[in-house]
Amino acid sequence: MRVLRSPVPPLVLACVLMAAGGARPPHGHDSVSLDFRRDIGGFGASSNLIWGLVGAGRYWLPWTPMSLHPYLAAGYRAVAFDRASSEGNIQMLFRGPLGGAGFVF
Repeated sequence: MRVLRSPVPPLVLACVLMAAGGARPPHGHDSVSLDFRRDIGGFGASSNLIWGLVGAGRYWLPWTPMSLHPYLAAGYRAVAFDRASSEGNIQMLFRGPLGGAGFVF
């Protein structure tokens, strides 16, 4: 049995680096990256459960003033909040598109 190995594709490498905390794909790779984040919390401290999901794409601009790496982002976000208290029960779900610009230094 032969196992063939090939180099990791740049987009997969960029996703792995961002999952590990890297915010910018390595220099020389694609100018588009994907960002996926999730949060979970609550557990009775201030609420029963809080969770959030974000999926976004980033376009890294080729312009780098003062060693800054600017980008444009567009994606979708969902955040849920569930709080049960003695005075009332609150359940909220916020979701919708997001857009923005930023930079990494």
